[in-house]
Order: sequence, then structure tokens, then C-alpha cells
Amino acid sequence: MRKGLRIELLDDVITSASSATAATPRALAYIPGAMLLGAAAAGRNWPVEQAFALFQSGALRFDDGLPVDQAGALALPVPMSLHRRKGSDANLADRQGDILDCAACDPAAGFSALRDRSYCTNGHEHVVRSRTSLRTAIDPATGRAAEGQLFGYEALRAGQVFWAGLEGPKDQVDDIAQCLEGEHFLGRSRSAEFGRVRITTVEPWQLSPDGTGETTRYVWFLSDFWAVGSNGLPTARPGAEALATTGTVLWQRSFTRMRRFAPYNAHWHKRAPERDLISRGSVLVLEDCPLPLGLHRFGIGQELGYGLALVSDRPPGEALLALEQPDVPMPDPRPAAGSQTRVVKWLAKMAERDAGGKEIERKVQRDVADLRKYYISARRLKGGQEAGPGRSQWGRLEAGLRNGEKVAALMDTKPWDDRFKAGDKATFKAMLEDRSPERLAHLAKAMLAAMAQEGWPDAD
Repeated sequence: MRKGLRIELLDDVITSASSATAATPRALAYIPGAMLLGAAAAGRNWPVEQAFALFQSGALRFDDGLPVDQAGALALPVPMSLHRRKGSDANLADRQGDILDCAACDPAAGFSALRDRSYCTNGHEHVVRSRTSLRTAIDPATGRAAEGQLFGYEALRAGQVFWAGLEGPKDQVDDIAQCLEGEHFLGRSRSAEFGRVRITTVEPWQLSPDGTGETTRYVWFLSDFWAVGSNGLPTARPGAEALATTGTVLWQRSFTRMRRFAPYNAHWHKRAPERDLISRGSVLVLEDCPLPLGLHRFGIGQELGYGLALVSDRPPGEALLALEQPDVPMPDPRPAAGSQTRVVKWLAKMAERDAGGKEIERKVQRDVADLRKYYISARRLKGGQEAGPGRSQWGRLEAGLRNGEKVAALMDTKPWDDRFKAGDKATFKAMLEDRSPERLAHLAKAMLAAMAQEGWPDAD
């Protein structure tokens, strides 16, 4: 069974091509399947037997998240066999001799390879947007910026959409799809402002090339390929046996590039074994090959999204234009009628809090003015002696309210019971007992500031 996953980037996501910390590691232009596997594994406390079946047995495969343009068209990694005339900006759709597919013909002078790009089946290039930021490490001993420890990140910019897939037994696919629904954090530096995405289950994408009856096969890799030779060891020069088929690889027409890295495993707190992968976009041409046309998976690490390839009997550039374009259901950028976005709700909450704060400040100013008069009256009743709570009592009240203590316990000293006129409600404690803790906390701060003025309470 196969299901699709639509991944919306709510924040910038760091998809570094290597786990290096020096300089600024380049960002991958897609969401690696390993990130989705990690998010699913961390999403629940899976039993040991179930965790092995889901994430280590290889029965369930997490495809890379490929970019999607604004119209909902899937963008595929450009075949490395495609070359463009130097100085030209022609797309595949209007090649007019400026685009050359060297998987089907000899290279020509004046052409350069198209690399690190994504093309939709309409032949137009899709640019995956990224952003670079420079940061400094924090010294844990001082909590300040560490001297001379600058580092950078290149991240995929928020607002983009990617389309991934799950493939495996129905019960496993359903469990993982349910686990991945909603918001998650992917990539590096997830504890900072990076990595937040929203994942939604959608229909899976399919690519079915038309056949011409030829026996030549063009294997175009849509993800990195972890190839294994006949001796069972990884290889950079795979033969037909690495694709579980027969035939002869035409290396003069094939185009491959290697990528070597050692991923960092956060659970182990160390790097995993180094991997030598044939990069996505590589093209292998096989002669007299019986491979069926369509999508296939080859090599090891398929649970991480490795080895996904499109097999066609046409050159990759021609096959790309002949594919039927799968369309991703795109999220509506506008909120539904009557609904509020998270930003609107936050702004409304801030406005409400500001309005409430201003109202409390107005009431506190009136309280301070009244208390000034009450202090003067209380001193007259005591024959000019000090009366009412002093700065130490107001300071204790302010600190106690900040720590969540009860108001009654904070006003249990004698100065709060001083009277400023005749009557049961004419004490400082009785005057303040109907104030809310929030208002009392503001009042305590205001009284400490007022009593610090020279000549209090007579000075106005």
C-alpha cells in the first residue's frame, strides 16, 4: 500500500547535506526520508517488536519529500545527463537545440551539465528557496556568546510545500500516517526557531512512463542510491546485478555522482557509519535489459528513501516531458470564512491584554492618590507619628504576590490595621481587601516608587 504525505514548512527547516559544524553546510533541496522516519519513531513510545517491524525491518519505506511548485506540480531532480548550451536559459519545454540529453547522444562542445535543479513535467525549472544565517555558540559556563565560535546554517525557507510517500503493508502505513498527521519538528536545531512543519495525508504520486518497445533501459534515480555489488559490499560503480536484473551498463552514456557523509545519530550521541551514495539525478543506461518500466527501488537503505528510480526506455529528458504530471492538493493560503489564523488570535489576545493592563494602571494611579491622603489622615490621628504600612510592608507584599502567596498572610502585620478615619472599613487592610492580586502587585510597585520620593506623603 502507498500513501502520500504533504509537508508544509511552517518555519525554516535545516536539511544539511552533511553533519559538519564548520563553515555553512549546504541544504538539501528536499526533505530526506530519514527525517520522516525519525519523526515517526519519536512520535510514540512504540513497543520493541513493533518498532523493529516499522523502522528497521525494511518493510516500511519513507520516500523523500520532493518540492512542489505553487500550482501543485511535483518537481523532480534534473537528470545529470541533461546539458544546456552555455549562456542559454532555455527550459526543457522550449529546448530548440539548447538542451542536449547525453544519455542518448554524444556530448558536444559548448554545453554544460544541469545540476542541483528540479524540473516539473511541463519542462519548467522550479527553484527551491533557501536562506543562510550566521550564529554564534553559547558558552555553557557563562551563558554568553563563545569567543570565536561562529557557525552558519542554510535552511529551506518557510512557506514551501513538499510531497513525500509511505509504502509498505497496509496496517503499518495506516499506523505511521496517523502518527505523522499534524505538526512536527524536522531537521537540525529544532530547539531553536527551526523545523516546524505540518504533515497531511494525501493521495500518493505515481509516475508511469509510456513504452516504445526498445530494450535499452534508462534508470533515472529520484533519490540517492546506496548501491551494493555482487560481493555484497557498497560500490560506486554498480553493474546490472545491483539492480537485480541482467544487461550491460553503458558507462559512456551513464552519468553518476557520489555523495559521502556520516550522519549524526542524536540517540547514540555519535556519528553513524560513513555512507557512499550515488546522488539523486544520476542516470544509468543499460543495454538488453528486461527491467519493467515504472518506479522501482534498488539497493539498501530503502526504508530511508534511498534507491527510488524511474525506469524508462526513453532518454530521461524525453521521459520527463512524457510523464503525466501528478498534482498535489495544495493548502488554502486564506483562512476559512469566520475563522481566525493563529497570528490574528495572538494579536487579539495581545490587544486584550494591553487594554486590561492600561485599565489596571488607571485604577492603580487612583489608589496611589487615595492612599496619599489616607497616610496624611492616619498620621494626624496618631499625633504626627508614622502610620500605615511602610516600604518594607509594601516590598513584602510585592515579592509575596510574585511568588503566589496569599494576600491575607502578607497583610498580617500591625501597620496594615492602622486607621485613617473612624469606621470599620477605615483601615489600610480593609481598604485594599477587594483588590485583585494582579492589581495589588501593580499597586505595591507604584507605592514603593511613590514612597521613595522626598517628602512623602506630603509632597505631591
